[in-house]
Amino acid sequence: NYGTLVSGVDKPELLPFLKLGSAAKFEIKDASPFIYKVVSLKEEAPNEYLVSATKYETGKFKLIEDDISIEPLTNTFSYQSSQTVNGTTYTTLDSPIINEVTTGIPNLADQTFNITGTWGAVSNSTGYNIILTYPNGQTQDASVTTTDHAFTGLSQVGVFNYSVNALGNKGGSNIQNAYFDSQYSTSGIFVVYNELLTHSTSFLNQITIL
Repeated sequence: NYGTLVSGVDKPELLPFLKLGSAAKFEIKDASPFIYKVVSLKEEAPNEYLVSATKYETGKFKLIEDDISIEPLTNTFSYQSSQTVNGTTYTTLDSPIINEVTTGIPNLADQTFNITGTWGAVSNSTGYNIILTYPNGQTQDASVTTTDHAFTGLSQVGVFNYSVNALGNKGGSNIQNAYFDSQYSTSGIFVVYNELLTHSTSFLNQITIL
C-alpha cells in the first residue's frame, strides 16, 4: 500500500494542511474506512498533490507506545525459568546449595591432601559437574551422580574454588519435561602449610591474602 495514488478528493484545498508523518483518514463510498500515515506530500500541479502514505494499523504499536507489559507468545522461548513450547515444558534447574568444603587429613607419605565438597540434591537432575580451580588458575573437573566428591593428590597451597552445577536431561524426542543445566554454585577454601600453624599470632598477622 506504499505510494498509493489518491484521486477524487472533493476538497483539494485541504491537502496542503496534511503534516508529514501524521495519520490521515480517507473515506471511500461503500467501503470500510481505514487510516494512512503520510510519508511525503508533493504538489504536482495546481490543486493536484502526490501523497505517499502507508496503511496505518491502529493499535499495532500500542504495547510499545503505552509501555504495556509484553506477554511472551505461545510456543516461543523467553527469559523465564520455565516455559512450554510445542507441548514440551523447558525448565532451568536450580543451582545446588553447597553444604561444606573441607580438606580432610593430609597424606603424610606423599605430602598431598584432599578437598571434599558436599551439597544438597537438586530435583530432576541427572547428575552434577564439579570444577576445582587451583590457586595457580588451573582447573580439574569431574561428573558424578552423588551429592559429594573429593579431589585427591593436591599439593598446592592457597585459595581453591570448588564449583558445582546440576545437570539436566537437555530434552530430546518424546520428552514432555526438558531440564537445562543450572548455574554453578561456588565456595572457596584457603589451604596453608602446617608450618605456618606453629608461628605466633603476630607472624600470621603479617600474611596478606590476595
